[in-house]
Amino acid sequence: MAAVWPRARGAMIVYAVLIAISRLVLLAHHPSDVVAGATIGVVGAMAVRYWFAARRLGFAIHRDGEIVPFRRVFGGLKRVAGKASAP
Repeated sequence: MAAVWPRARGAMIVYAVLIAISRLVLLAHHPSDVVAGATIGVVGAMAVRYWFAARRLGFAIHRDGEIVPFRRVFGGLKRVAGKASAP
C-alpha cells in the first residue's frame, strides 16, 4: 500500500510497528518470529513491486532506477485486471 500511496507510508509504518508490538506483548509470537515476518513481508512487497514495474503494470521504472506508481493507478489496475480475466 505504501508503494501506491507514498504519502501514507509513515502512517502505515506506525501501524505495522504497533501490530508487531501487540504480538510481542500478548505473547502470541517470539521476537524472532516478528522480525522474520517483517523481513519476509518487506522483501516480498519489494519483489512484487519490481515484478509489476518491469511489466509496466501500475508502476514505472525511471532511468535512474527509481520505481514509481503511475499517476492513474486505478485505471492501470483495471486494465491489468481486464487482461488477466479468462475469455
